[in-house]
Order: sequence, then C-alpha cells, then structure tokens
Amino acid sequence: MFKPKNFTDTVTMSDNLNMILLDKSGKTKAIRDVSDIHELAVNFDKKSDVVKEKFTLKQKNKQSNNNQEKEIIVVNRFLPVFNKENNTQFILSQNQPLTDSHIDILISDGSKEIELQVRVSDDEPWGKLFKNKFFERSGKGFEISHNAIKRAIETKIKKYPLQIRNDLILLLDGWLAVRPEDLENFITTENEFMKNSEFKEIWFVGEIQKTIIKLYPY
Repeated sequence: MFKPKNFTDTVTMSDNLNMILLDKSGKTKAIRDVSDIHELAVNFDKKSDVVKEKFTLKQKNKQSNNNQEKEIIVVNRFLPVFNKENNTQFILSQNQPLTDSHIDILISDGSKEIELQVRVSDDEPWGKLFKNKFFERSGKGFEISHNAIKRAIETKIKKYPLQIRNDLILLLDGWLAVRPEDLENFITTENEFMKNSEFKEIWFVGEIQKTIIKLYPY
C-alpha cells in the first residue's frame, strides 16, 4: 500500500502510483503513474472540467494475456468494500469457472456463491495503445467517463441474455481519471438505463477507495 503525500485515501493499485496532487479544496488536480511498463499523466482543469490524459506504453506486460489474473486483481479491490456494505465475509471461491464461462470469478462466504463478470470500463485507449504504444485525449471529464461506462455496460447487455444477467454482478474495472463526482452524475442520469440492464448489481471498481462505488441499485 502507498499513501501519496496530502492524500488521505488508501491507494490499492500498487506502489507504482507516484503522485496524486490535490488543489486547496481537496479535489484531484493531477496524477502521475509511472512503472517499467507504462507512464500515465492526467491533468484536471477544475474551472472548465477538462481532463487531459496521456498514456505511454513502454513495454507490453508479459502477463497481459492472463485475463483471470487481472480479473482477480479487480475483485480483490472490490471485496473489502462489498463485504463492508453487506456485512458479509465473501472471499474468492476455490471453485473457479472454466475460461469460456459467462462467469469470470466466483466469490463465496462458505454457504453460497456469487457470480461476477469483470469488464474493462474504458475500452477506447487500448486498441491504439497496444498498436502505437501511445494514447492521448482531452475532453470534459464527465462526458469521457459517462460515455465509457455506458458503452461498457451496453457491451455486456448485448453479449448475455436476460436470464444470465439477472444472476451476475457486473464489475467495471476503473481507471484513474474517473472522479467520485463523475460516478455520482452517472448514477443520477443513468439509473433507469442500469435498471433496464437487468444486472443483479453494477459496480465501478476504481483504483482508489473513493471510486469503488455501487452504481446500481443505489
């Protein structure tokens, strides 16, 4: 665990997170995240609500094809918040599904299991990133977050029939540029859309605790 200076929330992603800068009101002003594999810079203009993101891939992660490992990382961020909210003690089940299943990860409390489906919440950067090793964009923070999250949910609605979605908790693997207020806006404006998606629950699982939030039902 690593706590950036002047930042009170616990960063659960890794020790690679170098810096989160806050303005006087406590809002995130800039993020710097550098590792041997990637370099990420995010700047927030509070007055205009413009977010500028620049992502450079130094080398492709050697484990990038192991989807279940990445899914487990997301679930491990999700579980403490989920358990606290529900007063439960779910852990990763020892009986994980086959790789071609609609279930990505199973969690268990010893008496019952819950089915989880994990989805990247922002698919836009990755095609360009792995092709060009570089991705850059600028725009209204809420619009970028809103469009990406809605697109991720729509993708899973199209992929799985209603009877499967009813039993699934959908986890959206978050990214650092998303702020708590962006998620609150999404909950307010897209509650009916999420209700009609018929997922059991929908969660945004960000890199920090403030952005690990149940989007639906709220």
